[in-house]
Parts: sequence; C-alpha cells; structure tokens
Amino acid sequence: MLDTLNLILNVNFVTAMVVVMLAVGSGIIFREVTNANLMTAVLVPLLAFGGLVSIYALGQAGIFFTSQKETNAVVSSSVGIILALLVMLGFIRSRFAINEMRRPPDAAGRLQDTE
Repeated sequence: MLDTLNLILNVNFVTAMVVVMLAVGSGIIFREVTNANLMTAVLVPLLAFGGLVSIYALGQAGIFFTSQKETNAVVSSSVGIILALLVMLGFIRSRFAINEMRRPPDAAGRLQDTE
C-alpha cells in the first residue's frame, strides 16, 4: 500500500504544478458556484490527489492519450480531477438526501424546517 502511494506521489515538479493548478482552478470555480469555503478547502486537496491517482492508474493500465509525456500527464490529470469531482459531488448529494430522510415530518406530513 505504501509502495503504491509512493509511486502515486513520485512525480516531477512540472507535473505536480500542473495538477495543483488544475485543482486550484477547479476549486475557485467550485467556490464561486457554492459559496462554501470549508467544502472548497476539503475539495481542492482531494481533487489534486485524484489527478495524481489518475496519472498513475492510466499509466499502469497503458492508456495514453498522446505520445508526449507532458501532454499525457495534463490530460490524465484532467480526467482524474473530473472523476474525483463527480465522486465527491455524488457523496455530497447522497449525504444531503440521507439528512432529508432523517428529518421528522410535522403533523401534516410535511418535513419541518430546522432553521
């Protein structure tokens, strides 16, 4: 497990900067859409890790989008960031749905506002 994590995190400086910039750009867009500072602070490192995992996983699977290593790293990290964002948004939506189901109804059968 630690060997795999070491291989995921063992990238050159340019690849790391590209992944960080893509994750920060995605985080800025997410922050402007949701106005949720804490959620954005949690989201950006997870997006960056998703980009790094994607570079490793696609390389191990032998999936290369271009013949140039640098361009392939950018495309692979973009795919990973998009997939990580979709997974996290699915988790957030399911958490909100579970919270809605747990709210008790009032006498008329409507859900109460907790505010």
